Amino acid sequence: MLLAGALGWAGASFLFLLYASRVQRTRTQSVIQDELFCHNQRIAIRFGFMALIAATSLLLAADLLIDFSATVALRALLIIGITAPLVTFLILGRDNLEDEA
Repeated sequence: MLLAGALGWAGASFLFLLYASRVQRTRTQSVIQDELFCHNQRIAIRFGFMALIAATSLLLAADLLIDFSATVALRALLIIGITAPLVTFLILGRDNLEDEA
């Protein structure tokens, strides 16, 4: 679990460094909360919630088959609950940028 967390942290840091220059170049830090932005935000939050419910259901089912600690389950839920909406929002935003180009 420690190795997976370290790899996740390293991957997130790498992606941040990779896309940081693009944010300055496209000036997306001054994005206006227009209708499309709010629509994508709602979709991402809804998807994140559904992913969290699905992960909770899977962990409850897995608890019947294998024995693991609550710490592992809570860490997994935190990771899924944070990354699912963020990744969804990034994908939706990237698709919209490709449509404009």
